[in-house]
Amino acid sequence: MMSKATHKQGGSIIRPVILAYLLSLFLVGTALALVLLTSFGRASYFKKALRQSSYATALYESLCENYQSYGAAAGFSADVITSFISPEQIEADLNKAVDAMYDGDVSMQEHPEIHEAAMTTMKEDAAARGYEVTTEVETALELVADACQADYDNYVCVPLVSQMGGFVSKVRTYAIGILAACLLLGLVAVWGITRGNGQAQFKVRLLTFSLLASALVCAVLTFAVYPMLQLGNLNISPTALKLLICNYVHGIFASFGIYLGIYVVISAALISLEIAARRKAKHRISKREGSEV
Repeated sequence: MMSKATHKQGGSIIRPVILAYLLSLFLVGTALALVLLTSFGRASYFKKALRQSSYATALYESLCENYQSYGAAAGFSADVITSFISPEQIEADLNKAVDAMYDGDVSMQEHPEIHEAAMTTMKEDAAARGYEVTTEVETALELVADACQADYDNYVCVPLVSQMGGFVSKVRTYAIGILAACLLLGLVAVWGITRGNGQAQFKVRLLTFSLLASALVCAVLTFAVYPMLQLGNLNISPTALKLLICNYVHGIFASFGIYLGIYVVISAALISLEIAARRKAKHRISKREGSEV
C-alpha cells in the first residue's frame, strides 16, 4: 500500500514538471511566431529598415553617377540631368514597391514618369540654351530618357523581390499556424499544471520556471545570436545593401527582447505573489500559536 501511494505521488509530481518544460517551449514558440508576424511579415518593418540604412540615398547617388555619364554624352550638365530625381522620391517609390510585394505583386515596378520628366527637363534646357529640338534631336533624347528610366526601374526595387515575395507569404502562413498551436497547447499545459495534484506553491514555482526558461531563450536570441552571425563581414556591394541586411536581421532578433521583458515581468509578479502568500501563512501560524499560548 505504501509503495503504491509513493508511486502515485511520484507520478503526480512528474506530470506537472513535464508540462512545465513543454510550456516553456510553447512560450518560446509563441514569441517566435509573434516576432515573425510583427517583423518579417509586415511591410512597415521593411520600410523602417530601408529608412534606417539610408538605402534611398545610396540609390540616388548611384543613379546620379549613371545619369551624369548619359548627360555628358548628350551635352547636358550634371545639375540638369539629375534634377528630376531626389532621395525623397526614391524612398517613396521604394515604399510603394514594398507594399506591392507584400500584396503579392513581385513584378518589377515601372516608372514612366521618369521618362517623361527626363524628356521635359532636357527639352527645356536645350531650348533655354537656344537649341532647336528637331525630330532627330528628340529621337536621341528619347534614347537618353529610356536609359534613365531603365536604370531607375532596375535600381528602385526591393532586393531579391521574386524570392522574398513568395517567402513572405509562406512565413506568414507558418507563423500564424505556429502561434495558434502554441497558444492552444500552452493553455492546455497551464490548465494541466494548475489543475493537477500538489500544493499551490509548487504550481506557482512550475509556472515561474516555465516563464524564466522562456525568458532565458529570448535573452540568448536577443543578445547572443546576432553577433555570432557576423553579418558586418559580408562582402556585399553597395554598402547600403549590406547595412539594410544588417538592420533587417538585427531588428528581428532584437524583437525577442520585448518578450524577454514580458516573461520576466510575469515571473516577477508570480514570485511576488508567492512571497506574499508565504508571509501571510507565517503570520497566520504565529497568530494561531500565540492564541493557543
